[in-house]
Amino acid sequence: MHTIRISIPMLKMNLSKTCPSVAERQRISKALMQINSRDALKAELEQAITKVCRAMVGRGEAGWANDPALDEAVLVEKGTGIRILSADLAPIRLMSKITHPAVAFPWSRYLPLLATKAFEDSVPHMYLDREGNVTVGIGHHIIGQSDALRLHNGPLPFARKDTQARATDDEVIAEYNRLVALKASMSNTVARKFEGLTHLSVKETHSKALVRTDAEVRINEIRNNSFREFDSYPEGVQMAIADLAFNMGSTIVRESFPKFQTAVKHRDWQTAKGESSRKDIGRERNTPVAEMFNTAIASEKYFITTKEENAKKRLAFTTEAKLKPITVN
Repeated sequence: MHTIRISIPMLKMNLSKTCPSVAERQRISKALMQINSRDALKAELEQAITKVCRAMVGRGEAGWANDPALDEAVLVEKGTGIRILSADLAPIRLMSKITHPAVAFPWSRYLPLLATKAFEDSVPHMYLDREGNVTVGIGHHIIGQSDALRLHNGPLPFARKDTQARATDDEVIAEYNRLVALKASMSNTVARKFEGLTHLSVKETHSKALVRTDAEVRINEIRNNSFREFDSYPEGVQMAIADLAFNMGSTIVRESFPKFQTAVKHRDWQTAKGESSRKDIGRERNTPVAEMFNTAIASEKYFITTKEENAKKRLAFTTEAKLKPITVN
């Protein structure tokens, strides 16, 4: 079905040509008068709505937020993210997107956090993480003997604990195999308990240099896939997303945290904060990551809500151009 816009004045002028019957012309004329009346009321209402909206924006009660579904900005209520509707119950559109300035990733704040015990810790020897992965330094997984040798002969050289002499390739492989053999009995063991079971160590300076590279890889993965507007997010939000990706991998964040992704794309930081919690991570890490959203919540008041109790609500206008809440199924 196609919608055709008809010029009512032109239709009136041509009634005599299109409808020879007097009765038919009278019926159509009456219908046209009703249409004119409704259009006049709608035009009057739209003018009133425009006036009210301008006043709301001026007072800071409403503002523009990018709607991912429309790929443009719409008018929303401050603090709730509820859309404001026009006279025909459609979102009030800006017809363009809001551009958020690029924000540099806060490496000087994030990297020291990763090295703390509450996050990854900086462990100078091989150990098994909670999933049984052979790990070293600041959360770096070693994937096989060849990867262990790549690290040893590259960014993370191993040395003997007793003499501090550089380890041989055979000693590095033997250390790796020793950890693999402990998987069945020592998974979910605190990293420091492997200190007496290992013979090789790495320098913390090397571990800190490597973790920057590891974090850059994770950030580039999420930037190119799940969070393409990553560079426009506030610093705290960037750190929180980076920590989820560093800790669990970008694939798990993409596939297992759909509500978190949706909230971030709508810049609904309050909801994203609540959805950032990881079930297998303790409060000592989850809590500071959640708090990373606080500055964004305080600074960005205009967003598209993703809260279930608000997602179906809209703010519409009565004929007096006063806002009233309605529910849209």
